[in-house]
Amino acid sequence: MSVGRCRLTLKSGKFVRSHIIPKALTRIARRGSGVMEISPATARPKLRYDSWYDSNLVIKLGEDILSAYDNYGISELKRLMLIWGGWGEAAVCPAPFSNLGASPLGVRQVDLEDGRRLRAFFLSLLWRFSATSKPEFAHINVGAEREERLRKILLKEEDDDINLFPIALFQIPQVGPRHNFVPTNEVLNLPIISGDECSGTRPMNVVRAYFDGLVVFFYLDENVDGSDDEISFLHGKKLTVATLEPRGSIQFVMHDEALAEAEALYPDEFSRIMRTISRPSR
Repeated sequence: MSVGRCRLTLKSGKFVRSHIIPKALTRIARRGSGVMEISPATARPKLRYDSWYDSNLVIKLGEDILSAYDNYGISELKRLMLIWGGWGEAAVCPAPFSNLGASPLGVRQVDLEDGRRLRAFFLSLLWRFSATSKPEFAHINVGAEREERLRKILLKEEDDDINLFPIALFQIPQVGPRHNFVPTNEVLNLPIISGDECSGTRPMNVVRAYFDGLVVFFYLDENVDGSDDEISFLHGKKLTVATLEPRGSIQFVMHDEALAEAEALYPDEFSRIMRTISRPSR
């Protein structure tokens, strides 16, 4: 590994390999079989044996800090059954959730051990998305000033501000196609509520991240309505999580569209990779 300045601690040392999204949340293949990675910029498919990592982001001290956030975050997400990896062999979320009539939408209420600590885990992911030099994440940039605030929050040099990048969670409560997906920049049109009336919608910029059946929205705009509401946004003891069955989820629409585009543009490479990852394990 090369030597340089750690983007998290700002100390110099030998870089270590650091996953952008924890490996435990992106392990979708049989051991040794590899997975298909599709570039969001070109739709070109590649055969990968690991998820995204950066070898020039942090030194060991920085990786130890990120690993502590990861260990807690993954453990808590499994305990809350917010990710498929917390369900054992079940195909439907074992925790109770309510469907809204015949629609694929639903809700569930979760009791958090420490909402601020789980929020810090997600903020560590957002920092990695923005700080990494990996080309797959080049479109995610929260700005130098706010990236620096995130860095200081992760080092506990600055108190967390719940109005900085409010976080909302969206769960897919039935197992669908297992895949990894690069975070995206999106615009959500949220209703403007005045009393009991909806007077229109307001566009809100978000970074949307997906892994293992969980969608995370990081709100980028300032003055997000209700950001101090611990029921709607992650930071308190309780949280309302929206659920959406695979048949109604844009996540799987995007998954299918990415596969179709890659096959259409690069049919030979697509077929070769599919044959490789479809081979039975020995």
